Amino acid sequence: MSGVAYADTSTLVKLVLVEAETPAVYRWFTESTRVMTSRVGVIETVRASSRRPHDPAHLAFVLADLQVIELDVSVASVAASIGSPVLRTWTRSTSPQRWLSQRTWRRS
Repeated sequence: MSGVAYADTSTLVKLVLVEAETPAVYRWFTESTRVMTSRVGVIETVRASSRRPHDPAHLAFVLADLQVIELDVSVASVAASIGSPVLRTWTRSTSPQRWLSQRTWRRS
């Protein structure tokens, strides 16, 4: 089991639409104890998925299994200040676990 994991839009889309990386991402998704994304990630996943044929029930299944981080001013401030300005998403060199463990999240 992978524990807590953060999934960005590109990862979530691979769970909804069949792409080359889908089997590996699906394995990671099912092995993780808890998968989190931001409210923006949910919105972007719905919109990106709508550009191609997909199963709406499967999209709903994927989204229902996520713990959603609501974007408020404090989350936006921390996100804007994390790491290098060229950092585009969480990587192995950054560790969201410490920051995430200090937050109280509510499942949507």
